Amino acid sequence: MNDIEMMHVALATARDALKSNDIPVGAAIFNASGELISTGHNERELHNDPTAHAEIVALRRASQKLGSWRLEDLTLVVQVLLLNLEFKQLYLEHGMKKLVLLDLCGIYCEIHEVPLKLRCEQEFWQMSAAS
Repeated sequence: MNDIEMMHVALATARDALKSNDIPVGAAIFNASGELISTGHNERELHNDPTAHAEIVALRRASQKLGSWRLEDLTLVVQVLLLNLEFKQLYLEHGMKKLVLLDLCGIYCEIHEVPLKLRCEQEFWQMSAAS
């Protein structure tokens, strides 16, 4: 499964957040073979939990499914840019191979190299300038 196909899974998952009147954000986690490991959507309203963001829900489910907090060689796909670059670094520090993002304006950004902060800032500003 390629990045675009994986993004479609995350976008489809986002629709489930609307059922609980939450912001429609979805996330999906895939293994190196492109198999779906877990999904998550915003569940903050559903559970009255300020930490129940789509990517956190997906990470928790992947960890439970795999029986480990180390999510090595996995890809996290989420359709909005996360709050800050240091937060994104945390995902890669847990062994994730790749982070694929699509922000609210439709800017696509794939991050999988170190240093993450520099690479993402460069790509984001290059893409922003081009649009």
